Amino acid sequence: EEQLARLARERDALAAQQTEAQLSALNAQIEPHFLFNTLANVKRLYETQPEQGRHMLVALIGYLRAALPGMRRHESSLAEELELVRHYLAILQMRMGERLSFAISAPAELQSARLPTLVLPTLVENA
Repeated sequence: EEQLARLARERDALAAQQTEAQLSALNAQIEPHFLFNTLANVKRLYETQPEQGRHMLVALIGYLRAALPGMRRHESSLAEELELVRHYLAILQMRMGERLSFAISAPAELQSARLPTLVLPTLVENA
């Protein structure tokens, strides 16, 4: 019975590691794509609409400031994840205009809930 319990714990630990590895791989694929597309848009906007380019660059800096500290951790709070999603969607909204509208809300009592880092942005990026 002890051996079965130990094997079950090992199985659960391996499943958690596999899920974490899959999330990391997905983030590694998505982040560069988003970053390069946004930088290309900033460059184009600076050439044609400098004020819009400045706004997008400020939004990208906000996104990176919110994202980079979390990349070194395995968990973040719901509040941190939602802040990152807000920055991400603000950038997309600048690129897409009226085709994208969004509202984000979460109960105050859930703001400190712990989540795997970058899980919400990954879900939003793939929606």
